[in-house]
Amino acid sequence: MGQRFYTDLAKDGKYTVDDFEIMPVFLNTVENGTYEGGNLNMMMVNKNGKNVDACLDFLSFCADEKNYNIAFDGISTVKCFKNQTTNIQAPMLTNAAASIEKNLRASTSASKVKGFSDNDVAAALDSLFRKKTDVAGCVELMDKARSKAAAAQGVQGF
Repeated sequence: MGQRFYTDLAKDGKYTVDDFEIMPVFLNTVENGTYEGGNLNMMMVNKNGKNVDACLDFLSFCADEKNYNIAFDGISTVKCFKNQTTNIQAPMLTNAAASIEKNLRASTSASKVKGFSDNDVAAALDSLFRKKTDVAGCVELMDKARSKAAAAQGVQGF
């Protein structure tokens, strides 16, 4: 996990937050580089878990703007939730705002969920947004695609 500049760097250390700026990543990306957007893949629940209801309740708690605004109050981070208002905009992001606006892309970090594919999720969401399916159908499309991919990967239980 990367360094959280405003919470993890020692104030009396050799380097401070003022020693850092950001730039887009270029290796194996689009021509002008890219900044990666927020990645919330960890906000998932195993439908076959023993505590599905408790996990879903926890996610609902996390998704409540009162709670995430308390959690991010005074933390320097990019806004990634609707109505997120208490985070601090880091100067390094403000300084690079024009470049970020031009080159920001959706997160490309790979999830470690067996059979998970960003492309399969995008295809299912596309079906939902084009009104070819409803929310339950979208989830079913994602689940079928993940199960098929996991089986093709030789994952036990699929």
